[in-house]
Formats: sequence, structure tokens, C-alpha cells
Amino acid sequence: ILISYNSEEFIGDCLRSAYNQARAFSELIVVDNGSSDRTVDICSDFPQTRVIALGRNAGYAASANVGISSVSGEYVIVANVDTIFDLLFVEKLQNYIENNPEIDMISPLILRFDRKTVDSAGQTYSKALYPQEIGYNQPIDSLDLVERPVFSVCGAATVFKRSALDVLKVGHEYYDEDFFMFWEDFDIGWRANKRGLKTMFFPEAIVYHYRSGTMKRGVLSRLA
Repeated sequence: ILISYNSEEFIGDCLRSAYNQARAFSELIVVDNGSSDRTVDICSDFPQTRVIALGRNAGYAASANVGISSVSGEYVIVANVDTIFDLLFVEKLQNYIENNPEIDMISPLILRFDRKTVDSAGQTYSKALYPQEIGYNQPIDSLDLVERPVFSVCGAATVFKRSALDVLKVGHEYYDEDFFMFWEDFDIGWRANKRGLKTMFFPEAIVYHYRSGTMKRGVLSRLA
């Protein structure tokens, strides 16, 4: 599930990386928040993509909930469109899931587009309960990136077991829609911990994420 809003600069490269996987996604949905640019038109270049056009900016959490309610897979990935999936992302992830069926949520390794800087290796929190991305803005070579439990998962790319989403659901909401577009990932991780769900960081599944101010956007097409 990809959440878009005026994302013409990113959506093509993101979808291209999704369809170029060594092992294919079973289905792919773009939930669009009333984009006024060419986002939806670009999606038509990828005819296997299902677009859910909300016609308004409903926010990340609400859009994710619409997407989750529209897919049938045993595992669900919710991601930003300013991401590029590594070629082996699905293959690595599926092998990991098959060998670890008890895991409820998975944090992939999220790198910047330079492929050298860590954006997130899972989430933790400060003493003031402020969410913190593990490894944020640090060189990849400076971190010990090993599989381990983490408190929560960065919203740029989150992997859920369907049964875990059913446990996390409150009313009609998986993500709490009071969190329009920030901290919704930390909140769902908080609830996952309270419900005894297992969240793991898996560094072999890699996603590349644009972070404003860290790299010129023109590099996208060269990385896809």
C-alpha cells in the first residue's frame, strides 16, 4: 500500500522498483489524497496498480486504513511513495517470514537515497517518550545492523502480519486517524507492545527513502 499526495516526482520510480522485484508483490495499491499534479496519471503507466482516489487529503493514517481494508494478503506493507524498494526486498522478506511465522511486525532497513546513510533501523523512544529512529542520519558502516527486537517501525515502510492488524484494530481504524501524518507509526507500535505483539528489525530487506534536505531530488531516476 503506497500513500500518495502530489507525488509525481516520486511515484514512477517507486512503482518501477515495486514491479522490478525478483519476487513479485501479490498486489499493489496506491491510495491518493486528492493529488492535483500528475500522480494518478503516472499510475496509469503501471496498469496492474489499483488506485484508490480519495479526492481529498485525508492524511496518512486514514489513507493507510483505507488501503489495509482493501487488500487480502497475509502480510501487508504500508509505505511512502518517496521510497524505492531494493530489488530483493520481497524475496528476502518472504524468506524471513516463512522462517519466522511468530513475528507480527517487521522493520526493514531504511536507507537514504545515497545508500550509505541510515534513515531508520527501527524505532525506540526517549525518556520523554519521544519517538526516535535508530541509526538516524548515521553512516551505515558505523552501525551493527543485526536482526533484533525493536519497539516500533518507521512509517516510511512498515510490514504487518494480517492477524496483528486485526489485533491492533480499534473500531474501524488500524492507524489512529487522530495522528494525521506524524507519530501514527509510534502509536501503533505502542499498542502493539501493549498487546504483546512481536516486532523485529530485519536488515536484509532494504528500502531507500528520500529525506528532504539530504540529497538532490534529481538522483532518483539514477537509483531506481
